[in-house]
Amino acid sequence: MPAPALLQVCAVDFTAWHFLRPLMRAQLEAGFDVHLACRPGAYLDALGQEGFTVHPIPFERSYDLLAHWRAARALRKLLRREPFTVVHAHTPIASLIARRVARRCRVPVVLYTAHGFYFHDAMAPRARRFHIALERWGQRHADFLFTQSREDLETAVREGIAPAARARAIGNGVDIDRFRQWRFSAEERAATRAELGLAPDAGPIVMMISEERKLIPNIA
Repeated sequence: MPAPALLQVCAVDFTAWHFLRPLMRAQLEAGFDVHLACRPGAYLDALGQEGFTVHPIPFERSYDLLAHWRAARALRKLLRREPFTVVHAHTPIASLIARRVARRCRVPVVLYTAHGFYFHDAMAPRARRFHIALERWGQRHADFLFTQSREDLETAVREGIAPAARARAIGNGVDIDRFRQWRFSAEERAATRAELGLAPDAGPIVMMISEERKLIPNIA
């Protein structure tokens, strides 16, 4: 029995290489025949060498409706040619196109991961309502929504993008085991310190990135 075919869709191969690759590897190990559809770039050949079947699709991250029509047409041809069991969409514009096309091509399971919604609290009200409406429309053509944060899950349910029973926050983060000292020899640690210009006895570096406007309302 052939392995079930699964298609990951995102706008550019940079996203697949830097963000989706661990997921795609896990799906390969789970027995799926993993494909990728995205705009070709510097990472496409390397992704193919990792065992994924890659399909160049001319996605554009713009408001160019003609370009979106071309991308939808190319994706439709792919879905009619390949019997995919699952289509998993990512990134704003590519996901809108992929969900609609996959549903029209009768793909059995259509998934969407929102890596942060395009709309936000500081957006003009009319623009915010427009982009929420787009997300509602897109998710009408999908079976399930994954969000990266609990806040986005609550927003999706509150704004009517997806019902709570068909959405889940999966979280994200950093694999801290990759940075454990025991993974590196004393020589490697010393070389890294020298490369960064750090003294041999310098303490650890701690970094935090956050949306400062939320944490400190009066920040300039």
